[in-house]
Amino acid sequence: MHESPIKNLVSTIPQLPGCYIFYDENHTPIYVGKAKNLKKRVSSYFTNYSKLVERIQLMIDNARDIETFVVDSEYEALLLEATLIKKYKPKYNVLLKDDKSYSWIKITKSEYPIVTRARNTKDKNAYYFGPFQTAEARDGILKFVRREFPYRSCSYDLNEEELKIREERRRKGEKLINKLCTFYHIGRCPGPCENLISKEEYHDNIDKIIKFLRNKKTVLLKDLENKMKYYADNLEFEKAAQIKIQIDEIKKLNTNQMIGLGDEEDDVLYLEYQRAIKGLKIIVNRLGMFNFKNKSKEEIANYLDNFRIECFDISNIQGTNPVGSMVVNIGGKMVKSHYRKFKIHSKNTPDDFSMMQEVLERRLLYLVSNINENVNILEEVKNKIKKNDSSFSTRPDLIIIDGGKGQLNAVLKVLKSLDISDINIISLAKKREEVYIPKKPNPISFHDKKEALFLLQRIRDEAHRFGITFHRDRRSNSMLQ
Repeated sequence: MHESPIKNLVSTIPQLPGCYIFYDENHTPIYVGKAKNLKKRVSSYFTNYSKLVERIQLMIDNARDIETFVVDSEYEALLLEATLIKKYKPKYNVLLKDDKSYSWIKITKSEYPIVTRARNTKDKNAYYFGPFQTAEARDGILKFVRREFPYRSCSYDLNEEELKIREERRRKGEKLINKLCTFYHIGRCPGPCENLISKEEYHDNIDKIIKFLRNKKTVLLKDLENKMKYYADNLEFEKAAQIKIQIDEIKKLNTNQMIGLGDEEDDVLYLEYQRAIKGLKIIVNRLGMFNFKNKSKEEIANYLDNFRIECFDISNIQGTNPVGSMVVNIGGKMVKSHYRKFKIHSKNTPDDFSMMQEVLERRLLYLVSNINENVNILEEVKNKIKKNDSSFSTRPDLIIIDGGKGQLNAVLKVLKSLDISDINIISLAKKREEVYIPKKPNPISFHDKKEALFLLQRIRDEAHRFGITFHRDRRSNSMLQ
């Protein structure tokens, strides 16, 4: 296997579909890739290094860190890869930069927006949705959208002044240059060029299309249901029935694999974030940490948005240059500004239990107002406790320990010695991906809830990656000295 600064990080990568990003020494993305199995794909760069083309070898030589994103399928990986490349434009990616390989749906930001097909995303005055692997896939979505929410696809310059001129000509009985198109006559265009639909009604249609393409089906369906109820209450049953048909059709179609571009609200990792929030809710519920009954949606959302998870890991080689790592996830998102590193002082021999105890003790002492003088900890560490730390001063809602039942029992002694009993703590055993909980002899599994398992794995693997990187740097400095 090729010797690379990031070779040791391969062990932290899950064997799941997703995307990966290689970073250089300045933490600038230099390459984005996708894989059905992330671990196998990244490993292949090192096992087959001699067979790689020179450009890829140079990329591997310049890589100093790697980040992975787990998704549900190869198709989602394809979409995320395309979006990450659009966002970062890594210098070693040559495909997808010009968008020629993929199809997009484009919606202009004009007075009467045009919905059309596109092969690139260069127009800054437009929204883009996709990418689609084939033109057929894109056109299928367009056909569905146009049937439910008619739109214009012509290139006429429809501004207020133009519409006034056309209205005046029509009033005088003059012949119009452009006639109503075929799409209007078959019910696929509402005829904004002839003022046959108000600007407000047309924009309402476009808004529904954008919500649909932006994967906000829940919001769109709620809007439609409210409108259906309004028409029904006002005895406009025909209109209510038409909306009922739209609701049924939208529920049938799965658009979970689309990613939208062109607006600040859009997030490249929107799908992953949504999955993380769902996973977080499952974890909190299964661990009995929050009673969701009789709580408003706002209360639940606020609780989850601020839910803080800290995960700890130990890295060492036979006890040498031991280090600890702490990574933080708040509301389903990794918050790198809250990550912290630890140099292990108490041990220089292989003893992961004692090392983990030291790291947890040092971290949790920040939460103890009166430090117990009987706590067995180095004086130099005690002196550092007095310093303010934006991350350490925040109380975690959940602590995750990388390890099994033995690691969990070891750190529970720390919580007892510090008289801390109101922090939830679990351990995640890597062999079977089982979760150990205090006072329960048998572990629990999240294999039936993949969103929760993905989130736990993602946080645990990030702690391992962060720790290995710090250990590697410390070991290099030790060798240099």
